[in-house]
Amino acid sequence: MNIPNRLTIINGAVAPDGGSIFLDAFDDQFRPIKILLDWSLDAQYFGATSLDIDGITVAKRSVEEAKWLELIVSAAIDARNPAISPAQEDGVTAGLKSLRDNLVEKVRSSTHDPKKA
Repeated sequence: MNIPNRLTIINGAVAPDGGSIFLDAFDDQFRPIKILLDWSLDAQYFGATSLDIDGITVAKRSVEEAKWLELIVSAAIDARNPAISPAQEDGVTAGLKSLRDNLVEKVRSSTHDPKKA
């Protein structure tokens, strides 16, 4: 998998399935990137949580996962959107940062890799 130099997060959501997180981003070449952390209750129960980039699962505790996490942590947040007012941008930016930070915290947790515990 080709890992870009930079990411900009533009959208995100958390699912009511136990905490799966979705992030929409683009890279330094303006290519769209879909980031999914499967944190469903089933995935947690069975030890099957996964970080997927554009539908490809990244191996747990791999060098590739570490590079993606570093990229996600350092990602720019761009909350500009014609559907929201400039006054709302601060709240949206804070929400996207929270989703990003939550995703990183979960991937680094022992729930994501029970062998780490």
